[in-house]
Amino acid sequence: MEVWSRREFLERACLVVAAHAGLQAFAFAPESMQKPVEFQRVRLHTARLPELEQFYSKTLGLPVTKTESGLEVRAGSSILEFGGVAAGSEPFYHFAFNIPENKLEVAMEWLRPRCAIFKNPNTGQEIYHFVNWNAHSCYFHDPAGNILEFIARHTLPNAAPGGFSTRDILSVSEIALVAPDLGPVAGRLKKGLDISDYPGTSPEFMPVGNEYGLFILVRSGRIWLGGTSQATVYPVEVLLHCDHPVQLRWEGLPYLVKSSS
Repeated sequence: MEVWSRREFLERACLVVAAHAGLQAFAFAPESMQKPVEFQRVRLHTARLPELEQFYSKTLGLPVTKTESGLEVRAGSSILEFGGVAAGSEPFYHFAFNIPENKLEVAMEWLRPRCAIFKNPNTGQEIYHFVNWNAHSCYFHDPAGNILEFIARHTLPNAAPGGFSTRDILSVSEIALVAPDLGPVAGRLKKGLDISDYPGTSPEFMPVGNEYGLFILVRSGRIWLGGTSQATVYPVEVLLHCDHPVQLRWEGLPYLVKSSS
């Protein structure tokens, strides 16, 4: 099986500095943004409910509620929901939180005593600069192996004063969906939600949506950024704010995307 290095992953996604990737930078302006499609609730699975309850409530300090089927984590305007699965299965995912566009460095200062931050293999630094997205971010794990991201998107007018706190975790703005063939998944999302490709599309990596709600489509078997784990299909349900009713499913894939309208 072909395996990407972290650098190759980013280069093929067109998200690193043009001098490293050998690509022309994409001029991305705020006025080019699509209509927001905001994630209201993202439901994932885990075999590590007690560890995640401790991490999200104590380590990150987010509001956590126990439910009959698992946990609900309040992250700004979004709810991140974890449903329990039987031991022997270890689902893991990638998702990102929007933070104020001027607060990545103070967010990292806040985060370092709480958990390890991935280093960018190209720079040796903890910050990833996504030139084509006009954004900076950092990555870290939770106890279930989920790949979390704080992302400061400079296309959004959400700068805030002061240091960093849990109030600055504004929303879940990205969720990764893994599939053997990304085209059909992307096609249904774009048609059903009236959204478009985001900069960085390739056959193996397809971001679809906008800064408020971005589906990161990744081909099965690829190596996730910041680790050695292969991208694997696990169930995901997304409830989002949209201006028209929609319910999307894919044959052979455990994904559900629906609107709250």
